[in-house]
Amino acid sequence: MPGIAEPYSAKQDPVPFEIISEIENLTDILEIYFGKAIEVSGEKLPEEIFSEPRAQGSTAARLAIKSGEESAAKKILVVDSDQFIFKILKSAVSDQGFQYQHLTDARNVLNTLKQERPDLLVISLDLIAPTGAELIKKIRKIPFHQLTPIIAISEKVSHQIRVECLSAGANYCINKPFHDDEIKAAVLSELERSLKIKEMALYDSLTGAYTRRYIFERLMEETYRHQIFRAPLSVAILDLDHFKKVNDLHGHLVGDEILKRLINFLKTHLRNSDLIGRYGGEEFIVLMPGTELREAKEVLNRIRQKWAETPQIVNDTEIKTTFSAGITILDQAGLDITELLFRSDRALYYAKDTGRNRIFSEEL
Repeated sequence: MPGIAEPYSAKQDPVPFEIISEIENLTDILEIYFGKAIEVSGEKLPEEIFSEPRAQGSTAARLAIKSGEESAAKKILVVDSDQFIFKILKSAVSDQGFQYQHLTDARNVLNTLKQERPDLLVISLDLIAPTGAELIKKIRKIPFHQLTPIIAISEKVSHQIRVECLSAGANYCINKPFHDDEIKAAVLSELERSLKIKEMALYDSLTGAYTRRYIFERLMEETYRHQIFRAPLSVAILDLDHFKKVNDLHGHLVGDEILKRLINFLKTHLRNSDLIGRYGGEEFIVLMPGTELREAKEVLNRIRQKWAETPQIVNDTEIKTTFSAGITILDQAGLDITELLFRSDRALYYAKDTGRNRIFSEEL
């Protein structure tokens, strides 16, 4: 079902560009932004970037969580100087459709992990310069690899070595040469456990919106992208009107159902590049990257009107609700996240105070 806010149309001609960023490699910037490799040549940005919707979230995309569609193949990075061990591991889980990468030199691992996002790491503790344990400690300092499962392997897994590798940050330690069924069980169980942890970190268990922590992380990322690309970022705080009355009249379980339906409604009518997170209670944050304030307000107004005209049937009872929202835009140098949210929150309270069921912005 097409959303109310559709992705932007492709521009016909490439345009000159200037990158203002601490990141020197333009292709790295574009890969971070779009969630895939974008080829750049000469002094023109490719037309592809004007029509390609930005990834729903690089972190979310990397998780490859199934949501009605088949998940992407998991990627496994093996760091071991022994080519034979790599072949054994690859053979043991060959029926799972995984993608593999093998590095024999530990000195190349950290640079690789700045560009690659494997779902699981298998690291030999027998490495030197750095050692396997030292390498694991360094990997755990990379923010987006703090939850990546790491299986350590060693020719002699003594009690001391096991304690050392677990203390460094490994999830599992296996003696090599290993049995096929053992390494396969370890890989599958660690991937499954990691997926559940990441799902818990990403999604609010009640509504399915992003968690407060994650939406704030994404807000920080989007403000950084704004600094790089000078693209607009509209931010709204949305609140259900008179929600306490719904709970008082129909009970909290019905109220919970209304919250779930509101988030599903928003997801249906917003673009994939827009992000919805739970701010607290019945308040939600909506991030609209690449969207000017006037357009964002028009989109939310159409969604607001459609929601108000759509009664929710819960337990054979028709329930009508409305929502209000305050919206602002990150378009000024030096405007920090605290001020951005303060302005949106202040606009929300003005919308509430002036009758509810409306979208308000101080800038318009």
